[in-house]
Amino acid sequence: MALTYLHPACFAIAVLLTASGCQQSTNPELDTSEDLYFSSFESDADSAGWSGYGGGWFDQDAPPDGGARSLRVSGGCIVPHFSRRVVAPAVPCSVSLTFWGKNLALGGGVSLRPTDGVGPEIQVSVQETVWTRYRSASRIHCRPGDTLVLDLISGGIIYSAMRVDLLEVRIDE
Repeated sequence: MALTYLHPACFAIAVLLTASGCQQSTNPELDTSEDLYFSSFESDADSAGWSGYGGGWFDQDAPPDGGARSLRVSGGCIVPHFSRRVVAPAVPCSVSLTFWGKNLALGGGVSLRPTDGVGPEIQVSVQETVWTRYRSASRIHCRPGDTLVLDLISGGIIYSAMRVDLLEVRIDE
């Protein structure tokens, strides 16, 4: 097998570009994305539009800047435990997933997928037992008006639970 030589400067630039693409800016003025869907689960109305086969309860626990409540998700063998549809705008776009999560018992996951099953799916596993900000590394490219499904799953044959807050489906530029 032949190894290709990569100039050290090219390697350093590639690492910097990759790292900068994985980090979220903490300065809102530099944020070039907008929300296609957002919920902080602060009121009972925030559960409107959600359905599923498990339980979703509001807990008095939230991440930094998350208000006072979060959504606790747990369910049995039939999934998804909590699910909703999100409609893409009338223009082509790319979307990503950002949220805060907390593993209560074996964790869970948040996923975003096209309703028609065509194309990639975003899956993020909630494993940390302290509030942690998660952001998908991948994106879904949407056609105008595509419908996406946002699923929250935690549990099954063996009990598990997680908390989710500040859940965003983001349009990325």
